[in-house]
Amino acid sequence: IDSLDFQLVRTKLIAAQKTSADALSYFEQAVHGAKFGNPIAQRYGLVLSLLRAQNITRASAEMQQLQTLVKNNPFIDTLAGRVNEANKKTSEILAFYRSAVQNHPQHRALVYAYAEALLQANQADLASKILAERVNRYPADTRLYQLQARAYAAQNKQLEHHQALAYSAAWQGNLGGAIEQLELAKQAGGNFYQMSIIESDLNELRDMLGARKKK
Repeated sequence: IDSLDFQLVRTKLIAAQKTSADALSYFEQAVHGAKFGNPIAQRYGLVLSLLRAQNITRASAEMQQLQTLVKNNPFIDTLAGRVNEANKKTSEILAFYRSAVQNHPQHRALVYAYAEALLQANQADLASKILAERVNRYPADTRLYQLQARAYAAQNKQLEHHQALAYSAAWQGNLGGAIEQLELAKQAGGNFYQMSIIESDLNELRDMLGARKKK
């Protein structure tokens, strides 16, 4: 039997492949006709489609019903966070994401959303701390580096800002862009340890770029 997470990911892909109107029609029939598919995944797709159609009131109502069907699921929690944001529940958003990330520390979509919410709330220091922990755990995640770069920019940490952008570019295969960002990091200045890391990374990237050009 397919897992619920598999059903939810498949539903998300189905919703993304359809136009806004077609997705809404499809999941309306699935939920209220109750003729096919997993009822939890169907309502998940309906909430996604309602959010996309900017029908926030109905999305909120359907989200409440969805949460009565399943508890403590990272995909459902991520969608609930999006609904909270659409309702502009600023006072609740950070507390919600903090709890959700604690419950599902491996679910990176929640980490992205929490970091984004912290940046929107001008809490770059906390965002930087959380992102640094996740970067150590997932060193090839370019989205984490991009969020980290924004957090550093908000803290006016120019060396770290360019360094994070460099790592994001490098993991995407853009070696030239990574080298350019590290050169900007050097110009920003830093302590001996930071500059040593940058020089080491520059040498490695230049060697890789040189080998690529020879091929």
